[in-house]
Amino acid sequence: MDRRKLLVTSGYFFMNVVPQFIMASGIMLLNTIIAAIVSHFTDSSGSGSPDSTVFLFAFIFGLAFFGQSFKFALINGVSRKTYFCGIMLSNLATSLAWSVIGLIFATLNHFFAKSFNIYQFVYSFNVWHLFIWLFTIALFFSMFGLFIRILFYRCSKRTMLIICASLFIGVTILTLAGILSRGAMLSSIASFFAFIFNLKAASPAPYICGAFFILLAAVQSGAIFLLLKKAPIKE
Repeated sequence: MDRRKLLVTSGYFFMNVVPQFIMASGIMLLNTIIAAIVSHFTDSSGSGSPDSTVFLFAFIFGLAFFGQSFKFALINGVSRKTYFCGIMLSNLATSLAWSVIGLIFATLNHFFAKSFNIYQFVYSFNVWHLFIWLFTIALFFSMFGLFIRILFYRCSKRTMLIICASLFIGVTILTLAGILSRGAMLSSIASFFAFIFNLKAASPAPYICGAFFILLAAVQSGAIFLLLKKAPIKE
């Protein structure tokens, strides 16, 4: 593998999203200022959740990573393996950047705005735990967005319709199964997520949750590699 091409490829992906990082940071800063003002002059807390904003932007960036860059990279002699490694490194770098940005604004919100935060709805405030929470889930959503983008790139319109219809049918079947089981299925699902988020512990921490989302991200990265191996170059 050509290390120079790997660094150029990953750097290209990362630099392409820097303007979006600035825009997202501006949105979170504005929301934090408004929430702090509301919290200062009223008894209510401000609105907005920094971690949910991070996860949303991470997913959107995952969708945006893949596109014309694939064709451009292959034409310029970048192998599929190098392209895959470059996009994975970029995903890790952007997820790390998102976790730092989210950590800064979540901390500011905690001390000044007191706005709703998904993390603090589950766990008590801890900077290290918050970092783990933000990084692992941002990585998952970034990989998820990338996986969806490449999957739809590989699929024909008919296959895409079949996938969407299957998801709708699957959700309907699960809903009916939950009703017919008189809540037993929903109770099992709730117990599973209670274990994943470590809610039953005396002092819940996001370690199991982080490991779970890293595992999901790793599975998705394997699927992405397989999809890229045979992906055609489209106009």
